[in-house]
Amino acid sequence: QDDRIVVYENISRLMRASGTVGKNAPQEAALEAFNERVRSELMGAFTLSLGRHTFRCRHYLTMGWFLTGGRFLDMLSSLHLGLAPRYVLCNGLFTATWVF
Repeated sequence: QDDRIVVYENISRLMRASGTVGKNAPQEAALEAFNERVRSELMGAFTLSLGRHTFRCRHYLTMGWFLTGGRFLDMLSSLHLGLAPRYVLCNGLFTATWVF
């Protein structure tokens, strides 16, 4: 938060120096031009860097389940041994946050 003014000023200077906006353009115009440029070019850069073969959401969910599901099932099976249901529930919610 403290660096926001410096960052905005540096972005404005970059946009003015690159000729994207005029040399006397206000900071708001330079920031808007920067936002438009980021939105138009950043997605293409990510696609190029990641390639066409990235995982889909269902793949991440499947991997997450295989990584953490066994532990959760083990905890569920421990309920009859006296493990507190509240502990199992909280641990399950914690595990779900890592999966999703």
